[in-house]
Amino acid sequence: SGVAGTWSEGVLLTVRGAPPMPEIIFIGETPLPEIRWGAEEQYVAEIDIDGMRQRVYGSAKIYLWPDILEEGSHHLKLRVQNLYGLWSKWAETSFQTSSQSRTAFLLSGESVDFGVNLMWTETFPQVQVFRDGKRIAKLENQEDFSDWSSVKEAKYRLRGIDENGYYTDSNVVSLAPKLPCAAVGRQGEWIRMKGRFNESPELNRSTQQAVHYQFYAGRSQPVAYPSGRVERNCRFSYSLFPNEKDKLLRLEELSGSHVIYKDRRGNLVEGTLGAVSASEHYYGWDISFEIQEAQEDEE
Repeated sequence: SGVAGTWSEGVLLTVRGAPPMPEIIFIGETPLPEIRWGAEEQYVAEIDIDGMRQRVYGSAKIYLWPDILEEGSHHLKLRVQNLYGLWSKWAETSFQTSSQSRTAFLLSGESVDFGVNLMWTETFPQVQVFRDGKRIAKLENQEDFSDWSSVKEAKYRLRGIDENGYYTDSNVVSLAPKLPCAAVGRQGEWIRMKGRFNESPELNRSTQQAVHYQFYAGRSQPVAYPSGRVERNCRFSYSLFPNEKDKLLRLEELSGSHVIYKDRRGNLVEGTLGAVSASEHYYGWDISFEIQEAQEDEE
């Protein structure tokens, strides 16, 4: 008949879209640059500088980059996520950083049993320690540092950072720890292990990666999905003379603690000391202990 029917009942439609691309407003020129931006619908912001990423949770739109940037040109990308988990497009720009460097300050050091000691005379709010180009420590208002996690000669360099993020590098020194024998311990307190009765000391290592297996229809075998999380356990065997029982007791006290093991063969294992077992006989003690490789909690 050509006559329109009555309207159906109305329904509420919710359209979820990505937030608008943010606007980068300001980037500081110091090696620890301050970054400011404007954005709508922000619940999370993600900042990328030269492939290094940091996230800001909440609505804050100002961020101080936490790691020193080398002097020169850098590329920054920034995007935001809204309530629905949708990301905006990246806002991108390039910027320059500069450092008001002073003359390189003097670094010296010495080799000691199972480690190296570093000393310097300049005072900075923060000092970063580099070994063979990799940062191994961030220190505050210190003028010395001991590295217990090396087993061979390495090149050390320091970077002193002032309150504004400007940095000064030290000279480079090459040092190697003294390794008179094998040892296990923490923070420079070492238990020396010198050998094994009638046999050579043993190190047995087992490595395992967690894998998830998923069965699918039409397949007779599961599909493996490696997790990327690797667990490595090391077991050591040594002997102690009757008058070295104190070493066994000290080792038992360290069970559950974060320790470092190193020896003259170049083995270095860092992790949690697990089971310690011992068997007493006429000549002394045969002992074994296990270390589960792990990183130490820095907090």
